[in-house]
Amino acid sequence: MRAARPVPSSSGASWGRLAVLPPLACLVLVAAPATAGAAAVGTSVPGTSDVGTSAVVRSADGAVAVAALDPLWPSQALPWQAARVPDAWPLVPAAARAVVAVLDTGVDTGHPDLSGAVVGQYDATTGGSDVTDHDGHGTFVAGVIAARAGNGIGIAGVATGVSLLAVKVSDAQGMETPAAVAAGIRWAADHGADVINASLGSTTFDPAVAAAVAYAIGRGVVVVAAAGNLGQSVPAFYPASSPGVVAVAATTVDGVARAGFSSYGNWITLGAPGDQLWSTTPTAGSTRYPAGYATDHGASFATAVVSGTAGMMRAVAPSLPPAVVASTLQSTASPRPGQHLGAGLVDAAAAVAAVAPGAGPTPPAVLAVASARIGAGVGAAAFSPNADGRRDTLPVAVTVPAEALGKRGRLAAGWQLQWSVRTAKGAAITGARAVRPKGRHVVIRWDGVGISGGVVPNGRYLVRVVLRHRVDGVSHRAVTVVPVVVDTRAPRARAVQGAGATVYPRRGTGALLGVTTNEAATMRVDVRAGGRLVRRLSATGATPGRLSVHFDGNGRGGRALPAGRYTWQVRLVDAAGNLTTTRLFVVRVSAAAAPNGQQQKEAA
Repeated sequence: MRAARPVPSSSGASWGRLAVLPPLACLVLVAAPATAGAAAVGTSVPGTSDVGTSAVVRSADGAVAVAALDPLWPSQALPWQAARVPDAWPLVPAAARAVVAVLDTGVDTGHPDLSGAVVGQYDATTGGSDVTDHDGHGTFVAGVIAARAGNGIGIAGVATGVSLLAVKVSDAQGMETPAAVAAGIRWAADHGADVINASLGSTTFDPAVAAAVAYAIGRGVVVVAAAGNLGQSVPAFYPASSPGVVAVAATTVDGVARAGFSSYGNWITLGAPGDQLWSTTPTAGSTRYPAGYATDHGASFATAVVSGTAGMMRAVAPSLPPAVVASTLQSTASPRPGQHLGAGLVDAAAAVAAVAPGAGPTPPAVLAVASARIGAGVGAAAFSPNADGRRDTLPVAVTVPAEALGKRGRLAAGWQLQWSVRTAKGAAITGARAVRPKGRHVVIRWDGVGISGGVVPNGRYLVRVVLRHRVDGVSHRAVTVVPVVVDTRAPRARAVQGAGATVYPRRGTGALLGVTTNEAATMRVDVRAGGRLVRRLSATGATPGRLSVHFDGNGRGGRALPAGRYTWQVRLVDAAGNLTTTRLFVVRVSAAAAPNGQQQKEAA
């Protein structure tokens, strides 16, 4: 995240958005219309029922099955599971509604994954209604809160059914002033906001902002604000440390510990995942992100996770006072002793269940994630059970809650842990298999074999992990589903680039060597002299297309290679571990200057 330029407050100190972190790697995905696979009228997703045009989640199984229709769900699932977001979805009735205001750089109201979400917009810097997001930060926050789940594109937000107020508090130069922030808070409070998300702030108190926060809370609005990205303890950070505000620190992606970049102090309410989060970005591009979707980290986005949770709480209990929302978030949080996270990690399911009318006890927590590499080309954890020695089994790492374990790390009485595999439509592929952990962490492995005893066909499957607890004659369960792909097809290489090329190290002129692939893959290029390896280069592509590396005529130690003829060969490995090796090609290293004093042109 780039640093926001300092803006003077009424007391002379800087004020601005939380933006002091370098961006993580971004993957550009072009948003597409909902496909036949999206959860819409006529779909049949286990654990859901269809009302209107949206799949209504009726169970935890159905919740994950709906989210799994979104291609980036496998990449974003871990922090949502850590905060128990999918377990909260079935607790929110289809007709329940809440409004969350996003005070930020604006929102791309036309983003397909935010379709229909924005119900009001205001530019607090001009008094107008143009909320075009040139920066991208606000659209990212909006997606974390409310991206539509199960529509077959992108991601799933925390509170996928809430409405948004887009409140722009950044001017044309990307600067926030306390006056604009205060005006935005008041406008949101006067225009139906149940929750205000403020992913911005300053270490200096501003009376105008403080008065606006008090005004909003007095009108029954829950104000959620970020702790900041200073990476150290600070005595205060406003408006997060203002009275009545839910102050959010960021945790690691798995929710285990406070993220190193997050600010903290005794004023923190609780923490939420704020690292390696996927979200929406302006489709027209922005100064911060590529168009469509990206991944980023910061307390800004942890705040959005809690705002989404608060939005679900207000959806099921519209008259709940802000103080009760805050205290419930604290009392239901999962403790993280020694991590400076206030009450601990937000537990969305427990928080929503605690205020939902007639809701029963929430199930125990179980966290299951594929430890296999996520393949962007196939949209899930992929493996290749073809006995070639590369990714023949799929490992799934399961973390068992401490309360489920007894002596020596075994499951305590009344607890049961099982896993099975199903098709995307719910048909059984394997029978239920018991897991007997010897501690909190256990790895289960699927070898791709189904009930028939043979390897299942290529396709998408769901590894389903179930933790059951029976107490006082009542059985509770927690379910986590990991979408996976069985893929035994090797990637194809075509349109070779650089075969027969000549490089001229004396002129600093190299050559691009590579191929075009039909799927996401990692390419390794080995350059050899008489069979002896002299240089190894590699490149990774997140999408199908051209992969190339730059060969400059130097060897592995950075020294220039002798002039002569060399061979090179490409090895392609896809996300599932399937391998393709090309034939040998020739590249020449010349000790001369480029012909006619001109450098050899490198293909783009």
